[in-house]
Amino acid sequence: MSFKPNLLLFKGVVEIAIPPLLVAAGLSPMDEYILGVPSDSNYKSCGFYLGVGDEDPEGDNFKPVVQLQLPRINYEESLKYYDVVYDVLRAIDPAAVGMTVLQRFSATEFPPDQTSSSIYTFYIEYIKLVDDCDNE
Repeated sequence: MSFKPNLLLFKGVVEIAIPPLLVAAGLSPMDEYILGVPSDSNYKSCGFYLGVGDEDPEGDNFKPVVQLQLPRINYEESLKYYDVVYDVLRAIDPAAVGMTVLQRFSATEFPPDQTSSSIYTFYIEYIKLVDDCDNE
């Protein structure tokens, strides 16, 4: 499986899971779910991409990056969005994206000042464990 289909699968899983959880948390929906880094600072965006050099031609490694951009939202509310997205991303079954193990999961935040957006970036790594018998 190539990486673009993996990234599309991953985006699809997240895009379906997040909206009802945002509503349940009393939050408004995201404005967009996009492939790539969010670039319009007027939209609440969830962007999906692969980091530079994170493509694995063998398909045994998948390292999606998810960037959450939340403009004009106070810090406390942005943390609620962070919690929802964090929980969704941690709960994804690796098999849903053609992998077997969640190897790494981390997040960074760029908190807002008075005029900018809160930006949260999630770094994820899935691996596919290959049984030696599969190569025979």
